[in-house]
Amino acid sequence: MSGAFVVRARRVVLPDGERPAAVHVSDGVVTAVTGFDAAGDSPVTLAGDEVLLPGLVDSHVHVNEPGRTEWEGFASATRAAAAGGVTTWFVVQALFNLAVVLRLLPIAGVPLPLVSYGGSALIGNLLAVGVLLSCARREPAARSLLAARHSGHRPRMTVTTGAGSGRGTRRSRSRA
Repeated sequence: MSGAFVVRARRVVLPDGERPAAVHVSDGVVTAVTGFDAAGDSPVTLAGDEVLLPGLVDSHVHVNEPGRTEWEGFASATRAAAAGGVTTWFVVQALFNLAVVLRLLPIAGVPLPLVSYGGSALIGNLLAVGVLLSCARREPAARSLLAARHSGHRPRMTVTTGAGSGRGTRRSRSRA
């Protein structure tokens, strides 16, 4: 954000408590906090019930916005969070295993992905794979691909093979 502006409010939360104040911002940086009436020429004044928190980064997430339920609804947001968590879980396990193979970590106590000595990691990981597959099946693009698979229509795949002088031969076959 560039430029300079002033925002003032009757309720401003500062390190010394809450009080009326004007917050001066220049090039995205809070440069001064002055009294409410020392705001300058054209301040932005918040309503009486609004609270100003200078320097706060608002990192909330909107889900289920009207008109955007297909791609940003509660269901798709929670599916994306679950799929991201499960994927991260498997990637971290794979990194631990790579570290064991490269002798950066000790061998004892590091379970392999999908496998452990007692089988407890296998049960948890298979449940996680089930969650991941369930999330994948409910995505709109996956639905259309699954419907094409069940209708008997198979996408065609073209294979190009090289023949000595740089010219290739093309053949098309149905994907099995």
